[in-house]
Amino acid sequence: MEVSKKLIAKKPTTSIPYYFTSVIYYDKSKESQTLKGVYLQLYRSVTNAAKFEKLSSESERSLVNWDEHLVSLKNRAVRLASSLKKNEMDDLSTNLLAGLNKIESVAAENEVVKDDVLNDADLAQFESTTKKTESVVNEASVPTHLFFGMPSGNENVRSSNTTEEQNLLALINAERAKNGAQPLTWSEDLARACRYHAYDLGSQGYFSHDSYDVSNGKKTMVGTTFNRIEKFSKRAVDGECIAAGGNTAEKTFKQWMESPGHRKIIMDAGSKTVGIGYQVVENSPFVDYWVLATGK
Repeated sequence: MEVSKKLIAKKPTTSIPYYFTSVIYYDKSKESQTLKGVYLQLYRSVTNAAKFEKLSSESERSLVNWDEHLVSLKNRAVRLASSLKKNEMDDLSTNLLAGLNKIESVAAENEVVKDDVLNDADLAQFESTTKKTESVVNEASVPTHLFFGMPSGNENVRSSNTTEEQNLLALINAERAKNGAQPLTWSEDLARACRYHAYDLGSQGYFSHDSYDVSNGKKTMVGTTFNRIEKFSKRAVDGECIAAGGNTAEKTFKQWMESPGHRKIIMDAGSKTVGIGYQVVENSPFVDYWVLATGK
């Protein structure tokens, strides 16, 4: 921490020290004994994460465990915000969520795709397999059924292929069995949340764990991953995986197993339930969209 602070004071536009400062504050938040103490440390972690996001280049983000840290930070911050609200600390909860939104806003400004499913190597693979054409899609062929704002949780988007969703579940449970983990049981509520998000990604043409509205080419964040899923399910959510471009369960399973962050979510021995959503959205950037969410 001392080294990072000295580097920040000397060269405030150097990104890497902000990453390490964010990680240290995140670890300190686990040691705090009071709810407010946890908030103070985690809010500092979020603030420094936003600065790192703003100042870092793609190559600098690849030098550190940025994606993994960001997922963990978001998960912990969203859960803490919920606890703060339940304990009538609404102002602290609002501040924490605003900090998370700032990270997303900075990422959008920099046009940075943080989802590790869509890194450069994966994009090359997707471009060779996707059904997307090079021709310009006219407005009449763009999906017209769009969702805006946050869902109510009552939405019930029909799956494009329930058989493929179950095939993916079978592949996942077979892999978990090989690693000594209990099989995941199906949650229809989580599946509804996943199908909703998969369709939203395709119909609005963006790719992110968090939810956005897209208008005139501009993305506006409307809610975080866990805000959205909790609209559909009362279960404690462990994690989410998203993928695009694969038109079979086997292809998507391979994509996720080759991504350390997504494999970690899927193989988590503490998770007990899962929902999977598969949507085919014609004339969208990648046509095939998959979303998976695990919970207790």
